[in-house]
Amino acid sequence: MKKLITLLAIAALVVATAASAAKHPPKSQLLGAKNAAWACKAQRTTMGAAAFLRTYGGNGARGAGAMHNAFGKCVSQKTRLFNRARLFESATGSLTAAAAVGTHQAVTMTATIAGVRPIASGNLAAALSVDLGMKVTRAGVTCAPASGTLTLTQASPAGTLQKTLTSATYCTGPSGAALVGKYTLTGTGAFAGKTGTGTEVILAPTGASAHSVEWGSIS
Repeated sequence: MKKLITLLAIAALVVATAASAAKHPPKSQLLGAKNAAWACKAQRTTMGAAAFLRTYGGNGARGAGAMHNAFGKCVSQKTRLFNRARLFESATGSLTAAAAVGTHQAVTMTATIAGVRPIASGNLAAALSVDLGMKVTRAGVTCAPASGTLTLTQASPAGTLQKTLTSATYCTGPSGAALVGKYTLTGTGAFAGKTGTGTEVILAPTGASAHSVEWGSIS
């Protein structure tokens, strides 16, 4: 009887521990899933629904079901990328698009970082230029090439990671704005000598806060 009671107690402890772990996943997993959804929404906006479905597939489903399946695949892939990436940061703030001057439009972003690695907290500042002379409009969404820099700043120990876009697309439509691009990275201060490459995604829904997600390498 004592052995049985002991075994039942151990089993209960294992179940309780598993339940606790299920209720409280690591911060990195929570951020990974949340940011993967943000990234996929931005990618769907910049690619368009048809190209998004071709890229991620719909498991033979049609209509809303096909998009639901494709979005789920995208989120799964992005979450795995975040978990493997040496650099994975996210930031929430505001995106501002100035009036166009000729064929160029200035877009800026200021945000607060709530990331995982290598900056746990800090600020993001972006200064972008959109080339409207090369814009393309489809299904009510206008997309154009973008260039510029995004700087992540850590207060203590003081240092920055500056990302320079090497290629990017900025899109606007009724639902808001989105940017998807590639960058190279250099560091200063606490990050002096650091370099890397990665992917930058910004999603700014109409009437809501803008969100930035970046992931890649850093060495």
